[in-house]
Amino acid sequence: GIAARVGATVIQVNPEPTPLDRIAAINLRGTAAHVLPALVAGAWQETAEI
Repeated sequence: GIAARVGATVIQVNPEPTPLDRIAAINLRGTAAHVLPALVAGAWQETAEI
């Protein structure tokens, strides 16, 4: 993708492998409905511990 070409870190959330897997720095397997709430909860937990 365009973002990767200009140096951005690409993170993909998808339950299945896609052609972007090779471009993405991180591939999170699952639906956004499941992955994103867990990601946000983990970020908030780390912020609270600082």
